[in-house]
Parts: sequence; structure tokens; C-alpha cells
Amino acid sequence: MPGIYEIKTRLEGVKSIHNITYAMQIVTISRLKRINAQLSVAESALRELVAGLSWYLGEHPRDRGHFFAPALTQPNNPLVVLIFSNRGFCGSFNGDLLRGARAACAQRGWDWARLEKAVIGKKVPKEVAQDPKVQWVFQPEKDTMTLSEATQLEEKMMAQFASGRPVVLAYFEFKSIIAQTVVVKSIFPADAVDFPNFETAQPEPEAFFDPTPQTAFTQLVDLYYKLKIRLAVRHSASSEFGQRFLLMKSAVDNTKDVMDQLSLEMNKERQKAITQEIAEIIATFKALQKK
Repeated sequence: MPGIYEIKTRLEGVKSIHNITYAMQIVTISRLKRINAQLSVAESALRELVAGLSWYLGEHPRDRGHFFAPALTQPNNPLVVLIFSNRGFCGSFNGDLLRGARAACAQRGWDWARLEKAVIGKKVPKEVAQDPKVQWVFQPEKDTMTLSEATQLEEKMMAQFASGRPVVLAYFEFKSIIAQTVVVKSIFPADAVDFPNFETAQPEPEAFFDPTPQTAFTQLVDLYYKLKIRLAVRHSASSEFGQRFLLMKSAVDNTKDVMDQLSLEMNKERQKAITQEIAEIIATFKALQKK
């Protein structure tokens, strides 16, 4: 049995771990709230944009083909863009994403070993880092992307679209702190499923375009793709912080349980030492009386 000193030393170490993990938990939840606020704004903007595009596509059927089925250079060989975590401390985030992406690609009949890939994030699994099919890696400097980094990523992705290459995004979609789902979605070309009402969209009483309807449509399409990219990055960041929060909460709870256990052991050892000291005093007193 360890003595009181050893137990006290262990208890102080566990308390330090508890304080650190608790601080990380508080920081994580505060940053998660901020990212979710940005996510809500982006989703609202995307809904308004989809409504405008739906109206335009309903009024201009000839542009639907350019948007939903553009000329593709390699239609059967998409570029899969994987959004991994950027810091870590989030459990099996990257492993689950990789497994989910591989399973989704297998369901679509794509050979994972032959698929060309791109990576976003610093914490890339070793299997992906050593994959010769990885075309490029985008690594933000901090946990969440700055505005300049987001703009660089958008320009990089838009260059892929301009080349006529189909692009698929694989990332965690944020549902709640305890629910995140791996999704694999085609971002280019656009999916008509995202525009369920474009055939029945009703025009406004008056519509003005500056300078021309085609120019406005082109700008709306560019903004649509950029919002989809930013939305995927925000979903991934929210999911990462959500899983990190759960991991820190589990660590805090575990350290608290260990602290309670060590405190109980230390109290038992202290009581045992006190009882032994009292017994020795009584025994000494009785021995002196006999003498």
C-alpha cells in the first residue's frame, strides 16, 4: 500500500491534469459556439442564394445544363477532397472520416486506390500522407481558417472546377455536440437535389439585372460554390470541436473520479495512521503504569 505522501503526490498530479482538461473544455465550447454562429450565417446565406438560383433556373431552362451537367474532362475520375482535423485532441475523428469516405466511394463503385485525392488539415493520417494519389495538401496555420486562408482555399477549389474536373467533398457534417456524420457529397457539378423547387419557382413581379442576366447568373454560381466550400469547412470545424469537447469532458469526469478515489485512499491511510498512533500511545501508557 502506498503511503500518504505517495498518494498526495499522485493526487496533486491528477488535480493538475483535471485543471488543464477543464480549461481546454471551456475554451473548446466557447470556440464551438462562435463557429456554430458562423455556420448558421453561412447556411442562411446559402438558402437565400439557392432561392435566387432556383428562380433563375426556372426562368432560363437553357442554363440548367451548364450548371447541373457541365462538360467534364474526367467524368469517371473525380477528385476526392478530404477535410481532416487541424489540431487533434478529438478522438477517432480522422480515422472515422477516412473509413466513412472509403465506404461511400466503394458504394459508388470507385476504386479508392486509383482515386486522386486532395487534403485539407494538418492532422493527416499516415495512410493518406503516404498515398501517391494525393495531389495537394492545404494546411491552415491555426485551428480555424482565417479569412485569407479561406479565400486561398476557395481559389484553389475554383481552379479545380474551371478545369472541368468533378470534385467530391468528404467531411464531418455537424448535427449536434453528440452527433456528427461523415458525408461524401459532390460539390462540382452541382446536384439538382439541392434545388428541388427550381422548376416551380415563381418570378418576382419585376426583376432587374445589372449588367445582364447571364453575368448575374455567373456571379451567383461562383458565390454558390464558394459558400458550399466554406460551409463544408465550417461543418468540419464544428464537428472537430464537438468531438474535442466530448473528449475533454470525458477526461474531466475521469480525473474527477480518480481524485475522489485517491482522496478516499488518503483519508483511509490518514485514519489508519492516527489509529495506530493512538494505539501506540495507549500501549505505552499502560506499559508505564505497570512499571
